Amino acid sequence: SSEISSSDLLAHLSEPGSLTSLTPPDAKLASLASLSSLQLALLISAARLTIIHDTDIVSFALCYAEYVSLASKAKIAAVARGAWEGLVRKELVLPEGGKGNVNVRVDVRLEEIGEVDGVELGPVMGRWCREI
Repeated sequence: SSEISSSDLLAHLSEPGSLTSLTPPDAKLASLASLSSLQLALLISAARLTIIHDTDIVSFALCYAEYVSLASKAKIAAVARGAWEGLVRKELVLPEGGKGNVNVRVDVRLEEIGEVDGVELGPVMGRWCREI
């Protein structure tokens, strides 16, 4: 292989038109900013599926199922976070190490939860309390 001198490289780079503009490699990427939240979510879901299934081809049905899964997980997480914050406000779980700490101390025992009058656990949560 022949070596290129630094002066030859500088001469090449200084020629008009030799430098490429700093635009995205694919002009389609510029249109991402104009997408609705739903379109962006579906596109992310489709792109995730290409990785999960190691393919370039996905269907709307698969994409929609992935979107529903991701969206429901996000919604469940938001609902659970709100419920957790309610437990903190009621001081059933107590932050350890000061405000803002993610660790808590549970201020009730498992056996106490099912013994309180008016608390209806149902079969599933009742089993959660017993099977440990």
